[in-house]
Amino acid sequence: MITLVSRLKVGARITVALAVLGALMLALAATGIASSRSQQTAQQMVSGMQHARADIQDMRYHDAEINGWQAYMSAAANAGEDQGLTSDNAVGTLAAIDTADQTMTQLASMPWEGDEAAAFQSLQAAWQVFTDDNDAYLALLDDGSPTAVAQAYDMLYNELWTSWENLLNATEALDALVADHVTATEATATATAHTATLVQLVVAAAALVLAVLIGIVLVQSIVRPVRRCVTALETMAGGDLTADAAVDTRDELGQMSRALATAQASLRATLSGVDRSATSLAQAAEDLTAASAEVARESSEASSQAGRVAEASEHVSLNVQTVASGAEQMDASIREISQNANEAAQVAAQATDVAAATNASVSRLGESSREIGNVVKLITQIAEQTNLLALNATIEAARAGEAGKGFAVVAGEVKELAQETAKATEDISLRVEAIQADTTVAVEAIDRITEIIAQINDYQMTIASAVEEQTATTNEMSRGVADAADSSGEVSSNINRVATGVANSVEVVNRMTGSVESVRTMAEELRSELDKFVV
Repeated sequence: MITLVSRLKVGARITVALAVLGALMLALAATGIASSRSQQTAQQMVSGMQHARADIQDMRYHDAEINGWQAYMSAAANAGEDQGLTSDNAVGTLAAIDTADQTMTQLASMPWEGDEAAAFQSLQAAWQVFTDDNDAYLALLDDGSPTAVAQAYDMLYNELWTSWENLLNATEALDALVADHVTATEATATATAHTATLVQLVVAAAALVLAVLIGIVLVQSIVRPVRRCVTALETMAGGDLTADAAVDTRDELGQMSRALATAQASLRATLSGVDRSATSLAQAAEDLTAASAEVARESSEASSQAGRVAEASEHVSLNVQTVASGAEQMDASIREISQNANEAAQVAAQATDVAAATNASVSRLGESSREIGNVVKLITQIAEQTNLLALNATIEAARAGEAGKGFAVVAGEVKELAQETAKATEDISLRVEAIQADTTVAVEAIDRITEIIAQINDYQMTIASAVEEQTATTNEMSRGVADAADSSGEVSSNINRVATGVANSVEVVNRMTGSVESVRTMAEELRSELDKFVV
């Protein structure tokens, strides 16, 4: 029964239940109306028969009254009194006959049937005979002659007495039949009343039982699915997203159960996606930490090499100053100038090698910075995807209503973590760009150093090849040596700036490592929150 009812919509069930209850109320009312009408009909019949019996009783009285007036008339006539139609006895007799005749008219209006109709016809015939005999009797008395009076007296105790007895017997026979009819009708009315009461009680009991059954079926068809949905929601509130309400009906409760299952599946998919993104974010953070460590090592190496280049640049500057001193004493010691020139050429060659090595290190620093930039872009993409997944989770939680508030809080925390990750990666990106810019400056400075050292080498070669002509060009060589001294000072300054930039790069990489560690920690916290759910 409950399965059949579950196929209907909830509104249709309530409508059907109310319609059935209304039909039961109508049946109960119809039963009461029918019983009331039956009782009314029986009461009307009893009332009609009682009125008829009252008329019959009146007729019996009229019979006796007429007989009494007739006896008075006969006695008065024998006493020699005038008993004409105007006498008191005659007037009383005629008045009693008129009243009796009116009673007969009333009885004639009754719907007699069967034996009662035959008895009434006999009463009418006896009444007609009696009234005819009475008219003859009155006519004899009205004549007043002794013969007529004697005949009237004789008629009173013969024909008129017989017709009066027949009238009385007919009246009593009809009264007996009517009395029996009234008794039977009253018994029928009583039985009808009992039957009507019993029918009403049976119909009321049946209506009550059916109403209770309908109420039980209706309540069970609604309460059971609702309890299953509540159990599933409570299980979801505990973190288990695999609970199924298992309501497969076609009504609104079944639709609610299927919508709940769809929301659970969507939320499971969302949390799975967030879990995968958190895993990817943690892995990317580890990779970025390793890359940062590599950058730190390369930066330290570049700083060391920049220090060595600075020392070489100082050495070059001292040599150039020695060449300048030697140029002032060119006239006294051309051999010493040649020796110093060869030493300067060697130092220039060493400086060229150091500058080339420094350039290669700084180039590797630029490549490492670009790799860091690529990792930062990957983290940014992961943070954006995490933010999008958090937004989807917030939307799904909002669709779930009151039961999705816990998921909304988790989705909000995921969104905040994604935004903090995006901010951290943007800061790292800016700092990596600064490293790349400083690296570019360092490469350009080292290229300048290489060019200057090459110029120094050219100058020293020129000095070596023109020792014999040194005397004529001493002044010009002194100016060249002064220029070389200035260039050496510039090289030293540039190398110091390179060293400073490398130190700043190391500091930036250290801060970037801290940010990456924060991202890794947030990813682990996100994974810890997601592990609370069963998907």
